[in-house]
Amino acid sequence: MNPLTSLCFITLGISIWLSRTEEIKQKYFYLVSILCVLVIAYSSGMLIILSLGYNFQPDRFFLKLLYQNQELPEMTLSYKGLGINNAICINLLAISLLFIDKKKILFSNAQNLNYFIIFLSFLTIYGYVYSVEEMYTLRGIPMTFYSSLSMLFLSSSILFLRPFKGSMKYLVGQNPAEVFMMRFLAFFIPLVLGYLRISGEEAGLYAKNVGTALMAISTYLISITLLGWKSTIQYKLQLAKRKEVELIKKDHQRIERILNNSQTFVQIINIQKGIIAFSNESGRGKMRTGKEIEGKTMSEIVKERIHPDDFPIIEERQKILPELKDNEYNDVAFRLTDEHGDHTWLFSRAIVFSRDESGAVKEILFNTIDFTNEKKKESKLKQQKINLEQKQLELERIKRKLEEANNKLEEEAQKRASELYRSEKRYKDYIKNSFSGIIEFEHTSDISISLPADEQVKKIREVTRIKEVNQVAAELHGYKNPDSLKGMPLLEFIDLPEEIAIEYGKEFVRSNYRLVGKQPIQLTKEGKPVKVYSNLLGIVKNHFLVKVWEIQRPVNFSDIITTKRLKLIQGLMKKEISDK
Repeated sequence: MNPLTSLCFITLGISIWLSRTEEIKQKYFYLVSILCVLVIAYSSGMLIILSLGYNFQPDRFFLKLLYQNQELPEMTLSYKGLGINNAICINLLAISLLFIDKKKILFSNAQNLNYFIIFLSFLTIYGYVYSVEEMYTLRGIPMTFYSSLSMLFLSSSILFLRPFKGSMKYLVGQNPAEVFMMRFLAFFIPLVLGYLRISGEEAGLYAKNVGTALMAISTYLISITLLGWKSTIQYKLQLAKRKEVELIKKDHQRIERILNNSQTFVQIINIQKGIIAFSNESGRGKMRTGKEIEGKTMSEIVKERIHPDDFPIIEERQKILPELKDNEYNDVAFRLTDEHGDHTWLFSRAIVFSRDESGAVKEILFNTIDFTNEKKKESKLKQQKINLEQKQLELERIKRKLEEANNKLEEEAQKRASELYRSEKRYKDYIKNSFSGIIEFEHTSDISISLPADEQVKKIREVTRIKEVNQVAAELHGYKNPDSLKGMPLLEFIDLPEEIAIEYGKEFVRSNYRLVGKQPIQLTKEGKPVKVYSNLLGIVKNHFLVKVWEIQRPVNFSDIITTKRLKLIQGLMKKEISDK
């Protein structure tokens, strides 16, 4: 075997290793392609040179350049050059490896090339074993024994890279290792027996007719043994196949049981034939499922059950389904109509279930759920939304009316507040400028008029305070500033003997909280007695005494004309005289 042929075998071995799986070959695709193209270029060039009758050996040429004028070593002159049969086999090996993962036609042709290489390898090996030079020599250049062995193993390796594709799946069956061993022995044992027969005849151990008889008997025994072995393998394969069939049947029954108890409708439809291949038994009365629709055409189902308004949706879907990819799905919602005219809303998702040999979509899996209740709820929610919107509009109208009423109320309130302010001002001006003493009493807690008179009088004395007092009343009792009296308790303001005070209070209660023209003796700040005319008026609301007004005027009315008020009167009289 010459050096360049060895390099070609090494290169092809590396390429086979990098192509041991489709995933790995994809990763090293460019490297494998470059190596194969280099081998194809070398073998094709040598094939052309040798076919034209030139005996050019590039390895010897490179060796001469390497050693230049020196004498070549003896070992470099002993090997044979590259022959045509060698070049053909190396070229076909590289081509078959390059196209091992291509489309079906190229893949099948790549396998056939390896069968041809194995045939040539067997032919060469048998030629060396039986010393038939014509079987391994072409145009005077033989294919070496080692080259034929290398090509046999490399071709077998390429075939076993993809043992379950192409014609190899029929040759190796389900047990490739055992079948390969049987095939190998069917090749190797006759080779050994033939070699032993020839060697025995040449050594004179037995006559030629005896060797032929021994060869025939051995071949018969080996054939019977291999046939028995093959039958055993086939029996094991049949048992394994039966087990697999039983497992598939059980899995199919289990899956069918799951599908029939599923809450979804599952159908498989052959879109090429337009028929329903499978349907589970998950019908709910309104949708026909199971065996009753299997084998029916889709057009029959559409015309029979689909709501007329949803025909365009289904027709558009049927146009899309043949173009679906394996990782895509198509979703639609449509209605079914029963014989009573009731509608059932369905949501359906379609995915590709199977394809034919050309890759076109063959069957579609439909997974469908009934969402009629959800649709009704949605419709109800929409109606509620419409009602809410109407209520909202009504509320907005009411709001506008309320705003208008509120604006009117605000205007009225402002008007009333202004009137109250003026009334309050007149009231305060009256109290301030009155010539009578005016005192307003308030209570720190409620006094019910339903209580007995004694209890009412007791509470009046305990909880009554002065709230407002004018200047006249303050001066009448010896105070310069009315604010000094505000908040003063009643017992502190009127210092009367208890019996007189209680009797005075009872008389106030019995007279329906009104006393007119009474002349109680009251004390000033300095303790001097003051005799006044007193009018008492109690204010009752909701059966409670809420406040008491007292108007005082001294018995001698001139006592209230203080120096300050005389000056005020004099000033007013002078102004009136000057005006006149």
